Amino acid sequence: MDNRSYIAALAPVPRLIETHPPPIGKKIWIITLWGNGYAGTYDRHDDSQFAWCELPALPPELKRLLLARQAARMMRSESND
Repeated sequence: MDNRSYIAALAPVPRLIETHPPPIGKKIWIITLWGNGYAGTYDRHDDSQFAWCELPALPPELKRLLLARQAARMMRSESND
């Protein structure tokens, strides 16, 4: 996983960059003038960045399930070695 810090929310709400400047140096979801989006950091020199929002967060129960499946996958791969 990327070592940059990020912000997350259970229900991300897009914000217009010109009225709600994004945090600097945080990984966020950036929406471009063309309507597509990507995870990255805000660049004030990139005039194609139109809006932003927090990255989606996993609810605790899904986070536990994800970690359990990752652990099971690692155990399977270790037993095949």
